[in-house]
Amino acid sequence: MARSQKQKRFRQGGAVTELAICLPVIVTLVFGSIETCSLVYLRQGLEAAAYEGVREAIRLQATNDSAAARCREVLDARRITSYQIRFVPSDVSAVPRGEFVRVEIEAPSGANGVMQAWILQASNVTAQATMVKE
Repeated sequence: MARSQKQKRFRQGGAVTELAICLPVIVTLVFGSIETCSLVYLRQGLEAAAYEGVREAIRLQATNDSAAARCREVLDARRITSYQIRFVPSDVSAVPRGEFVRVEIEAPSGANGVMQAWILQASNVTAQATMVKE
């Protein structure tokens, strides 16, 4: 009987040691996966906003304000913050028909992550969309 108690304690001690080794690895993998998914969501949101913004910017009567408002609408719906919107060329209303218009949007991953860049390095994520003026 004393022998089975000793074996039971040994197994419990082994389980605690195994948990102490594996738990940090598992937690890091889980939180790393969550942060990576957040980064993918941010990138996709910026691309969607750039696309919608350039769709507005290529309209004949479009202005920078109307295109930026469309970008902000998409970004706000996705709860993306601290972004910068740039137009190339800088005045979309002056672009002649048939010329390219590009919208670039940049946002920091740290301010838009689930865990505020706890695992991944904070960096700026950029997306752009280019279309021909109608």
